[in-house]
Amino acid sequence: MAQILFNLMFKVFFVVAAAYVLRRRGVLTAQDQKSATNILMKLVVYFTVIMSSQQEFSLEAARAIALTGIFGVLYFLLTIPAAALLSRRLGLEEAKRRVFVSSVVFCNITFVGYPILQELYGNIGLLCAIMFSMIYNVLFYTWGMAYLGERGQVSVRSLFSNRIALVSVLALVMYFLQVRIPEPLNSTFSAIGALTMPLSMIIIGCSLAQSGICKILRDRELYLPTLLRMAAVPAVVFGVMSLLGVEPLIVRISTIIAALPSGAMTAIVAADYDCAPEYAANLMVQTMLAMAAALPLWVLIVGL
Repeated sequence: MAQILFNLMFKVFFVVAAAYVLRRRGVLTAQDQKSATNILMKLVVYFTVIMSSQQEFSLEAARAIALTGIFGVLYFLLTIPAAALLSRRLGLEEAKRRVFVSSVVFCNITFVGYPILQELYGNIGLLCAIMFSMIYNVLFYTWGMAYLGERGQVSVRSLFSNRIALVSVLALVMYFLQVRIPEPLNSTFSAIGALTMPLSMIIIGCSLAQSGICKILRDRELYLPTLLRMAAVPAVVFGVMSLLGVEPLIVRISTIIAALPSGAMTAIVAADYDCAPEYAANLMVQTMLAMAAALPLWVLIVGL
């Protein structure tokens, strides 16, 4: 397990560090970062999701996907009111309170979760991440956007216009119906999907380079939500599921999902609606930095 974990973390942080250095030196520009994000979100991620459907059907995988769906529903039902209650107790100003809740509740399942869960647990891990992502999308593009935008309206239209959500549904249908993609499309799609990990890490490295990391690390206002996102939430998930006797694979996948950094979409929507955008961006960056220590620790705790 130690060798697998070392290989994963080396791969992740080598690419992040390389992108960080290149961005700081101006070799990679803001336009390059934007282009990489567009390639990932408008092309590569669709092939990654679709190709996850191409593994052989097994009762173990189907059970894992179903249990992850149940976990996802319960996770949001419990974390949203708990985070909202805590934010009120802290006396945060309204805009920061909304960002606090969203950042603690919504994790970075696409950029970080997909590649890491696939690396750790193969296509079963990715299919479980996709199932969780579907529930995430339903909540974020309805309640989440209304909550951050103070518009009081649920954006169902945003949900049905989200192509990743629609492709996620298609991938699960293809998996359960065992729809096979023929050659040479299969190998071609797989090669494109394999770009998810490097592109995701390049984008994260560039994002870190844009931020004043030392300033963010000294911002004590970010410590509590970071601790909740990277330590407390996964600890509760791991503890409760272990006590309930949930099968080990589901405990591992669910805990790693709960230990992912804050979602990039929270910062994007907060900026769009002018809802404490700097606080949202800084919190996203700090949780990504905390991932360097938290992710290996949680993988060691839950095992592979």
